[in-house]
Amino acid sequence: MMYFFGAIQTGLFAAFTCHRPSDWILGWNLELLNIIFGGVVNSGIGSFIFVWCDRKKGPLFVAVFSPLMLLLTAVMEMAFLNSPLHLGSAVGAVMIVGGLYLFLWAKSNEESEESVSIGKNDEEEASAPLLLSTPPVEDP
Repeated sequence: MMYFFGAIQTGLFAAFTCHRPSDWILGWNLELLNIIFGGVVNSGIGSFIFVWCDRKKGPLFVAVFSPLMLLLTAVMEMAFLNSPLHLGSAVGAVMIVGGLYLFLWAKSNEESEESVSIGKNDEEEASAPLLLSTPPVEDP
């Protein structure tokens, strides 16, 4: 559904910005290859990775790692398109990575506390005396 509405938004934007019919014709050239590659790699593999992460660690991790796409986009733009890295992008990248590590640190502490408390409950149950009871006798 996300890709469907993204396609609608892109189509509407293109309809308002490209008025010539020749702009809408796709040929067998690098443009078409870029569209196919972007659709397969970005959408297909990205969705697969998100679903895999969701099944392994839960939906919270998917939501936390999503901002890394912005960081990777800025790095790739700087590396491949020779675009300058602006101060706002650098500060944003530091905040994203810092927030990610803070979340992962807190989550690992939470999981270790849960495992310790579960271990204590098991020990308490094991040391509790077993009470044997006989089932009630029914009158004939």
